[in-house]
Amino acid sequence: ADQLRAAAVAAWNWADSHPGAEFYNSGIVAAGENQTDAYETQMRKLGAACFLFAATGSDIYRQAGINLYQQAHLILWSYAYLFEPHTQEVLMYFSNLPGVPANVKNNIQNTYSNSIQNGNADNLPAFLNQADAYRAFVRDDNYTWGSNEFKAHQGNMFFLMNELGLNAVNQTNYRNAGSGFLHYLHGVNPTGYCYLSNMNGRGASFSIPSLYHGWFNDGTIWDEVGVSTHGPAPGFMPGGPNPYFHPDGSCNCVISPPENQPIQKSFKSWNTGWPQNSWELSEVAIYTQAAYLRLLSNVLAGKSNPPQCGGVSSTLDVLSLHALAIFPNPADQTLVIKSPDEPVVCRIFRSTGELVERLHLKAGESVSFQTADLPVGPYFLNWQSTKGEKRGNFTFQVVH
Repeated sequence: ADQLRAAAVAAWNWADSHPGAEFYNSGIVAAGENQTDAYETQMRKLGAACFLFAATGSDIYRQAGINLYQQAHLILWSYAYLFEPHTQEVLMYFSNLPGVPANVKNNIQNTYSNSIQNGNADNLPAFLNQADAYRAFVRDDNYTWGSNEFKAHQGNMFFLMNELGLNAVNQTNYRNAGSGFLHYLHGVNPTGYCYLSNMNGRGASFSIPSLYHGWFNDGTIWDEVGVSTHGPAPGFMPGGPNPYFHPDGSCNCVISPPENQPIQKSFKSWNTGWPQNSWELSEVAIYTQAAYLRLLSNVLAGKSNPPQCGGVSSTLDVLSLHALAIFPNPADQTLVIKSPDEPVVCRIFRSTGELVERLHLKAGESVSFQTADLPVGPYFLNWQSTKGEKRGNFTFQVVH
């Protein structure tokens, strides 16, 4: 700890004596490179000042934090929003440190609290007004590349209000509002996807089958659930819906979905690289994963008996028996059906009620149901165990 603190102080001293300097390292590690965006550079300096003040108690860093905090957008605009959660949390952290003047503390906390409560219609007012059918409101123009990360940030902003004990009157509303964003990421969204990879065996019967990442490359044994040997490792979160997605011009193609879809359905789970550029939706990243895990921990922190790692609970045992999975949805040429941990009978119907196919699957078996010759439109899959004790229903689309 002493060595790391000394290194942090040395880094501060270098940056402070070289204002505006551009620094690029050898290319081995990029974390030390100077930002070219002036505002971002100042906000990183604000973060360094806050944490160094907490670590050393030095008035140098306290005064730097007092001077720099006034440049933050939260203070300049009186506006808390999902694209600057890190700076906002740094400010809230600084406001609670011993030795920070009361007027600075009050200015930061009141500005943030007022913006969450009623100063930004996208925050608590959106929840109270039921502005989103899925209880996870984000304004249309805020759905961008990596929207799952920003969904998680918005949820965490509500929980921060309760963490710091601000606006106790709305404590329940903040918790419910924040929880809605976790439910969205777990499947309460227009795609029906649980936005976590390969979770079929853990109760999420419609989870992400394929990701874009160097670890899970197209064509490898980690490629796609039901197609490759293993599919990607479980529990990774892709970037999510991106209405700005376009394949590279050399592709000379339209990929729908995600193109030509409503904003929240602008998503496809696949890992084909250039020129299809699937990374714009299905790539995983540490900042997306971190934002999700922070949100998950905020929700679980309110549980009197949260689930434990290292073992499967009785609830998950029951869910695993129900975890029949189908993918992809929509289906073009083939629909893969994977049975749960027991034999099942599946019946596939058209929306008119006409029986299309009856399938018998062994425990854990995957079969490929050919959809290439089926008319485009919605279909229903009904399944039940051979003992007739467990059953479920799926809706899927056939597209060509």
